[in-house]
Amino acid sequence: MASLPAELLSEVFLASIPLFDNDEGDRAQFPWTLTHVCRHWRRSAISFPQLWSSLDLELTSSNEERDGNATLSMLEAYLERSREHPLVFRVVYDNSTRIMGNLFLETLSEHMRRWRTVYLDCLNMQAVDYLSQGAPSDYPRLREVVFTNNAFPFTLSIDAPMFEPLPWAQLTRFHDDCGWPSDNARLWEILGLLTNVVDLHVAFCELPAFEAPIILEHVEFATFAVHTFADRELCLEQILECFQLPRLKGLSLHTLGRAGETVLYPVPEFVQGIQLRVLRLCGAVNLSNDMFISVLKALPSLVDFSMDWITLQPGDVFAALKPVGGEKDALLPALKALRVADLSIFNLADLLPVLWDLLSVRFSRGGLQLFEMHLDSVQGNDPVIPDTLEKFGETTRYKVCVKRTDRFFWTYGMSKEFV
Repeated sequence: MASLPAELLSEVFLASIPLFDNDEGDRAQFPWTLTHVCRHWRRSAISFPQLWSSLDLELTSSNEERDGNATLSMLEAYLERSREHPLVFRVVYDNSTRIMGNLFLETLSEHMRRWRTVYLDCLNMQAVDYLSQGAPSDYPRLREVVFTNNAFPFTLSIDAPMFEPLPWAQLTRFHDDCGWPSDNARLWEILGLLTNVVDLHVAFCELPAFEAPIILEHVEFATFAVHTFADRELCLEQILECFQLPRLKGLSLHTLGRAGETVLYPVPEFVQGIQLRVLRLCGAVNLSNDMFISVLKALPSLVDFSMDWITLQPGDVFAALKPVGGEKDALLPALKALRVADLSIFNLADLLPVLWDLLSVRFSRGGLQLFEMHLDSVQGNDPVIPDTLEKFGETTRYKVCVKRTDRFFWTYGMSKEFV
């Protein structure tokens, strides 16, 4: 590595940067670490602006006093070394550290003409102010906006314009999990402006009364997080009637409240007709196993299927997914990736043999290429499931992955690997 030309070495560095959706590793420290290996690596790293254009800044009450000023100095160094390269950044902070977090945003706002991808966690009123100034022309490179764990009142965008200067029509990805009420006109106005979005993630409590559906002709991957009140119901057909999504390939649903009772069954004709490739189900999917299996039978084109198990018995589903006859007769015959959330709430002694049986058949026939389980930080501390899964993968040489994360399964973007 020491003898590689600086240009080639820089490309190797760039390919090694951890992704934002991968919680393993420290993205903020990665380029910094490279500069301390040797003089050749330091010169190569510092001379390559793109290496410094991805920033991941996380500040919590436990590290603000120790790391706040050091992180701000690191941010300033990144902004200088990235020169004019487009910026991809994530700022994570909580209410107790909002003063320092907003100082990060103030520093970044001086370079907003370079913003390309923006992740903001714990978006608050002060942060909204930074994103409500200027004009759309101030963000010529902005293509992706992700808001998570928002911390401001639902009424904010009813009473005042929000994010007025953001160039909505040029975005290709918009992700907001705030959970807006149906009378929040600004949210629905924003959705109507997303004419070029390919990846959409939106959360709402109720649906408004539309005179006409919102046309989103470029959306290929859509996540709808639906939070309904206990005395109301909402079904998938009602949701999809609000939008025209002619190019939809992947659909993710996160349901809470009574929405899960009817949200999937029966599968709307629209979903059956578009040859859906990716489906992820999370939350209160209150269906019987028979009803759930009938849903999967209606979607034979799925290549990537994900779900958690709040109300379903996974053993019965695993058994149903195991092919008995020919591949054409199998449930989800085109399946290449199966992803699930944690199984620790179930009886593993009964469940794991059924899972191993399913994976052995699906992998050995050459169809299934990936089985993946997501564990949050608490579940990930229990070694039983991760160790069992990883040993199974090592023994069989099947691609069996365990992802330990600090976020809920449904908040991740859908994988496009098998589409």
